Amino acid sequence: VIAMASGFRNEATVAKLGQERLASELAQRSEDYQRVTNALQGQVTLLAASENKLQTILDSVDACIYLKDPHYRYLFANRATRDLLMRPADEIIGFCDTDFFDEATAAYIRRNDALVLQKGKTIVDEETNTIRNTGKTITYRSTKLPLFDEHGRIYALCGISTDITALKEREAQLKHIAHYDVLTMLPNRTLLADRLHQAMVQSRRRRQLLA
Repeated sequence: VIAMASGFRNEATVAKLGQERLASELAQRSEDYQRVTNALQGQVTLLAASENKLQTILDSVDACIYLKDPHYRYLFANRATRDLLMRPADEIIGFCDTDFFDEATAAYIRRNDALVLQKGKTIVDEETNTIRNTGKTITYRSTKLPLFDEHGRIYALCGISTDITALKEREAQLKHIAHYDVLTMLPNRTLLADRLHQAMVQSRRRRQLLA
């Protein structure tokens, strides 16, 4: 009986030591987990602050800045883009150009975007965009480039579009002034010379006499 009691005491002691060791390990792991959690929370806070600063910078730019995924859906739209589309961010992110522009505009934008997202090209082009809801037409000079992940795969398109509508209108006015008399609004000699030159070029190409 004494031997059995002694054995029980030893087993109890071992069990107690095991429980104490387990409790110590759990406490240590809990501290480690808390340290990792605190570190992650700190990183998240820093990242959020960094993203907020970046958002503020991008929103202060007059040009439209946006990101699109390989399925042509918007991932990001700065303030100028949101103002153009007259939508808040949550009504732009995840949507495509067909949701905002008329059919011809959306098709033209898609062709340019495909060169970037499918072939990895960087393009610079003038895009004349008509907003579907308002019918307003704006001309942009757009630069679009692919963004690559660590494996070299294209994961997004980054676009920067600057409104050049006023510039194009001014160019048209200057061109009109150069070719038409200001008072009579009739074609002037410059326009006549330009048309004659074009006719001569066409005549040479077709090997025909100029009438």
